[in-house]
Amino acid sequence: MKRETAITRADALPIQSMGDLHEIGKLLVQTDLFGTKNPADGFTIACICQQSGITFAEFMQNFHFIKGRISKRADAMQADFQKAGGVIEIVQRDEEGTVINLTLDKTKYTSRCLWKEIQGEPFVTNPKDQNYKTPRKRMQMMWARAISDGVRVVYPAAVQGVYTPEETDDFAEADNTPPPKPLPDAEASKRTQEHAQQVIAVVSPPPCEQPDAEPDPFDLARNTLPPDYSICPIEGSLFRMKWTDMPTEHLNIALTLKMPQPHKDAVAEVIATRQSASGKGAGQ
Repeated sequence: MKRETAITRADALPIQSMGDLHEIGKLLVQTDLFGTKNPADGFTIACICQQSGITFAEFMQNFHFIKGRISKRADAMQADFQKAGGVIEIVQRDEEGTVINLTLDKTKYTSRCLWKEIQGEPFVTNPKDQNYKTPRKRMQMMWARAISDGVRVVYPAAVQGVYTPEETDDFAEADNTPPPKPLPDAEASKRTQEHAQQVIAVVSPPPCEQPDAEPDPFDLARNTLPPDYSICPIEGSLFRMKWTDMPTEHLNIALTLKMPQPHKDAVAEVIATRQSASGKGAGQ
C-alpha cells in the first residue's frame, strides 16, 4: 500500500513525455537543491524519481548525485536497517576509527574502519581529498564507511545496490586518468592517408560531363596545344604533374589505366630509367 501511495504522489506532476522530464530536470538544476549544475543530471534525477515513485524531497533525504553517480547517504542506510529491526552497537567512534556490531535476526557482523589500517589507501593519500585532514572529518568518513560496509553485509536491501558518497569518491578519482598521448607516428599516419587519397584520385578520376559522347577524361583531342606526353592527363589531384615527379608506385598504377599509348610509353620510359639507375647504383 505504501508503494502505491508513493507512485500516486510522484505521478501528481504533469509529466506526459520525455520533454517534460527534460524541462523539470533543468528547473531542478536551477534550484541548486541537489548540488549539480548539469541539466543532464537534473534530467536523470527527475527520471529516477518518476520511475521509482518517490518525491524529490525523498530523493534528497536518501541519495546524493555526485559526478554522474547516484550514492545513498550513510545515515539513510542506517535508518532503513534499523526500521527493518536491525540493531547497531557502537564499540568505537572517534578519530582513530569506527567499530560497530550489527545484528539483524540471527545475523551478526562486526564492521570496522580503523585509521591505522586505511592510511595507505588511495582515498586517504589523494592530495585532492581533504576529508581525512582533520580528526573530526576523519571520524565522520570512517563512520560512514563502516556503516555502508556493515549494512551491505547484514541487510543489503537497505543499500539498494549503490554506494555512499565516500565510496563513490574512490571511483571518481579512478576516472580522472589523463587521455592517452598520440602515438609517435601520428604524423606519419596522416601522410599515409594523404598518399592513399592521391592514389585513389589516379585510379578513379572524376568523370567529365559530355552529354553527346561517352565520358572520357583521357581524350586530349579537345586541347588546342600540342599534347605533352610527359605529364599526367588524368583529371584529379595529379593532373598535369610530370611523370618524373611521381613515385614509381603511382607510375605502375598509371600503366594499368585507359589513356593514350604515347602517355604509357612515356611512363614506361621513366620507370625503365629509374630501374637502370638503381641497377647501376647497386653494381657500384
